[in-house]
Amino acid sequence: VSCTSCSLTRVDTSMRVDGRDVTLSDTLLSRPYFRSVLSIRNAHFTKTHFDEATFAGPVSFPALKGSDLKVTNAEFKDSVVFRSATLKSVTFENVTFAGDVEFDDAVITSTRFVNVTFSSAASFTGAKIKSSIFENVVFKQRVQSKHTELSPNTQFINCSFPGTSSFVY
Repeated sequence: VSCTSCSLTRVDTSMRVDGRDVTLSDTLLSRPYFRSVLSIRNAHFTKTHFDEATFAGPVSFPALKGSDLKVTNAEFKDSVVFRSATLKSVTFENVTFAGDVEFDDAVITSTRFVNVTFSSAASFTGAKIKSSIFENVVFKQRVQSKHTELSPNTQFINCSFPGTSSFVY
């Protein structure tokens, strides 16, 4: 599936979306509502913006390649997996992750997490985080990050870690 210069508004799907090799470029998804499982392997999102998105079921984007990707005013109500993702110039702004979030073995470069709440466990095990900003981020539960590479340019600004946190390098 490929979509270039698309604008999708108020997409509401109750069916399971399970696919591979999806490419979205120059695409705006405004107020999409995914009621069930959303699982896409080998997705490529470039200049794609999810605005006011609700993901009610589990979300899995293993091996996602994302650049100039924005997720704003969004709510993930279940678990989210970005395992082995490559995220460059990605913005998560005003986002709530209610379920467990996994960025294991991901490469996160020039990515901004602004006004983000991780309500459940967050895992960054084996991730490489370079020149990224975490601003006004709350990690309410356990943060696991064994063998995580944090570059000196990574910033944590006004973040809170009320849960157990362990950054092990």
